[in-house]
Amino acid sequence: MPGVDADEVKLQHQVKYLLQEDQMVEAVKLVRNQLGYSLLEAKQYVDSLHFDSSN
Repeated sequence: MPGVDADEVKLQHQVKYLLQEDQMVEAVKLVRNQLGYSLLEAKQYVDSLHFDSSN
């Protein structure tokens, strides 16, 4: 993926796994901890991955 480093790819895989397990809250917590995002930013990040994987 251009412009995305290996750590972010790993994070995206972890988030997608959590979403598959219906663990949205845990996915948002993970993103907040790993990237230092606010709650809103982390939720938007997780939502973007969730909608990407459902298409």
